[in-house]
Amino acid sequence: MELDSFRHWFGKADAKGHFKIEGLPPGDYQVSAWDDIGLVEYANPAWMQLNAKTVAATVQGSQTTQVKVIRQVAPPE
Repeated sequence: MELDSFRHWFGKADAKGHFKIEGLPPGDYQVSAWDDIGLVEYANPAWMQLNAKTVAATVQGSQTTQVKVIRQVAPPE
């Protein structure tokens, strides 16, 4: 898959750590949570493979999907 075909969606967690992203098209996703998204190189597959701990999630049309992720500390630049 070419880098240009990757898309990213972002959600901000509430005080209980829950987040919701609406309108995702059906498909398979990798989900990660970070303490500072400004330090995360989402568009760099090598960086993500080295640093991101992801959880797989499948979204099906008009259904809710839940995943449990652990917030990661982004490595300094």
